[in-house]
Amino acid sequence: MKEEYRDLFLTEFRDLITRLEKSLLRLRKGDHTGLKEAYRILHTIKGSSGVMGYQSITETAHHAEETIKEIQEGKVKINQSTIQELYQSLELFKRAYQAVTRKEPIPARDIIPIKVTIEESPFSGARAMVIISAARNLGRIVASTPSDKEISSGWSGTDIIIRIHTTHPEEEIIRSLSEIPEVLSVTAYEPGISIPEVKIPPEELDRILALVSELTRNFETIESRLTSDQINAISSILTHLRNEILNIRLIPLSELFRQFPNWFRSESFRLKKEAELIITGGEIEVDRSLFEYLREPIIHILLNALVHGIDPKKKGLVNLDAKKEGDYLVVAIKDNGFGIDPDKVVKRAIELGIIDRKKATGLTPELIYSLLTNPRFSMLKSTTKLGGRGIGLDIVRKKMEEIGGRLQIESEPRRGAKFILTIPLSLAIVKSMIITVGKFRFAIPVSTLRDSMKLDEGKIKTLLGSRFILYNRRPVPVIYLNEYFGSKSNGRFRNLIISRIENRNYA
Repeated sequence: MKEEYRDLFLTEFRDLITRLEKSLLRLRKGDHTGLKEAYRILHTIKGSSGVMGYQSITETAHHAEETIKEIQEGKVKINQSTIQELYQSLELFKRAYQAVTRKEPIPARDIIPIKVTIEESPFSGARAMVIISAARNLGRIVASTPSDKEISSGWSGTDIIIRIHTTHPEEEIIRSLSEIPEVLSVTAYEPGISIPEVKIPPEELDRILALVSELTRNFETIESRLTSDQINAISSILTHLRNEILNIRLIPLSELFRQFPNWFRSESFRLKKEAELIITGGEIEVDRSLFEYLREPIIHILLNALVHGIDPKKKGLVNLDAKKEGDYLVVAIKDNGFGIDPDKVVKRAIELGIIDRKKATGLTPELIYSLLTNPRFSMLKSTTKLGGRGIGLDIVRKKMEEIGGRLQIESEPRRGAKFILTIPLSLAIVKSMIITVGKFRFAIPVSTLRDSMKLDEGKIKTLLGSRFILYNRRPVPVIYLNEYFGSKSNGRFRNLIISRIENRNYA
């Protein structure tokens, strides 16, 4: 590669990507003139990337070019599957452009070898054709055993080996092919000898972590018998061991996020809307247990943006962004669609009997948006194939509540909506202050603590039957835990803890 031509290549490559996207959009709308234009663009990309030595870009362009050639020759029909394959190539070009700009390795179009085992049958050849045809919907078949010629000659067997060029994850391909009737098993095919990767099941890590916690508790009971040096040494070892286990549990969010672009594009095709999903923050590592709580809420919000938010008359843009804030992960999903009309939400909530007309006056935007999370709420009056009846935000709210997280909604009419998920970074271990109330022991996450003190009960005020103290010149509600749990008071002085929950302080 000649470094002095790199900037020139990037300028041309960016222009070609833009033109290719417009051509594919025309093709998606049924205008087949986009096919010839796309072929010319791909041919140019293949040539210029070949000169620069960007083999991955060249191969991607070649495979997309071959797909169009097969369409032109009548070997392959234009349908959602073939258009999706061309869009996958476009996605790879965009990622390659970013990689070349940053002087990073260019992502390759993966060749994934898959082994499919079927039942013995006189119809083995026909079943092999069905399986290979299904695999073509997931990418381009580079080679297969049996080949088309062998199947035509009366192949009979039980093992089918497929090598497929694809951007889909291996797990998705295996899951998709496993759903075909008469398939006994689908596995990654590894013909050579390889050193197996050692994988520790998540539940095994949980057991090890529980043992470390138990060891820590037992250590606390014998602390008084040890010297300060012994205490420091054992504490250091336990802390190091706990941190190492927690680090093993960490996975980058990109492992979760990478499944969304193809799904999002398929849904936008289905809904006949032009929309782009931009993802940032995939490098952030989180506890693996968070994935099961994040996936469903994100899908609901993205689908909600496509069905209810994006204007079909203009290009939609949806941003999925993740970042860390203290001990929390903040995932924000923002679209440039219609936004949420508060008046329409209130009117619909009254119609559905969720809120009384008298109580509906003077509601803050936050309270109005909270109506969207009511399981009875829906802007639709009948079920549709596109988006169901509701918008699924009640499911999002419940998922967040299960893990001590929260959902926040922001919007301006005609300027889009923003959904913010705030979630504890780790569900495995949370640094906490242990308190005792009567016979009960509680752990309060350190991240929520603002202050702790011993306070004269005389400084606790009462107004309209509610207790409060002045903290930083602001009134803070006071809750007596001993009264709540039915235990005795410990005298005139109170151990007071200031904790912040959902943007509000409590004592």
